[in-house]
Amino acid sequence: NTVVFSWLKAAVLNPLPGVTAPVQLLETKDDTGTYVTTSWLEYQDLGGLLPSFSSIAIQRMRVLNLGDTVREARVYAELVSANFFAVLGVAPQSGRFFHADEATRPGSAPVAVISHEFWQRNFEGAPDVIGRIFKLNGVTFTVIGVTPPEFQGGYNHLAFDVFLPATMAERLVPATSELKHRENRPYVM
Repeated sequence: NTVVFSWLKAAVLNPLPGVTAPVQLLETKDDTGTYVTTSWLEYQDLGGLLPSFSSIAIQRMRVLNLGDTVREARVYAELVSANFFAVLGVAPQSGRFFHADEATRPGSAPVAVISHEFWQRNFEGAPDVIGRIFKLNGVTFTVIGVTPPEFQGGYNHLAFDVFLPATMAERLVPATSELKHRENRPYVM
């Protein structure tokens, strides 16, 4: 009974630790149970076309290198829309989350929200972490916030190190065209 209840609690009752508004979330899946993905351009269009939704957020997983061109360590990042944390009902432990203007123009705001675990591991829990810089794929980012310890990200049972504006995708991986082409659909709503 304990095992079954623990699984039900994790998978059904509280699928995303640290999220305060899980009842209001809607996952986009097709009739086979596969997540339906979208492009950055489609996401921008949908905001005005779906008035029955209070807001729509997107997310995308990406593995990045911490440091310059020589790989020092792998970092698990989530590229997200500006309203990602607000839709999930998550408040920062320290600092703040993204402003709308930081996540609307491609490549314009190299800011990062880091996980509590990343803060402890890479910044030794320093109280002055807000404003510090670090590099991902050779791009310098400024820390603007830290997530609460229980928040792991927007995917069930996965834990992420950093959260970045989706608009930074092309600076992180110059060969990608995910912000320019509708047929490139790596984002989940």
